Amino acid sequence: GTGSSGTGSKGTGSKGTGSKGSGSTSDVGMTIFVSWNGATEVRSWRILTGDTEGSLREASVVVRNGFETAAKVRRARYAAVEALDIGGNVLATSKVVRQT
Repeated sequence: GTGSSGTGSKGTGSKGTGSKGSGSTSDVGMTIFVSWNGATEVRSWRILTGDTEGSLREASVVVRNGFETAAKVRRARYAAVEALDIGGNVLATSKVVRQT
């Protein structure tokens, strides 16, 4: 995940161990697609959104669902994803992606 897969549309990123995230937007919401190829310890994804890179806050936590998980959240200018293990510990954090 930027949590997201190794694929993305509007933006992709990785930090540390390789989670990535990407997204698509509408006027009121956006869908974040997350995956991490080969990371079997990821149990859920924490989606972070904000109006600035420095104001990211938790928008949603979704349970991992197969190779790529989709999470719908309220539209925001910036987003990132944290990969979480079964205990809720952060395994990796994606780069911050600016939605266009």
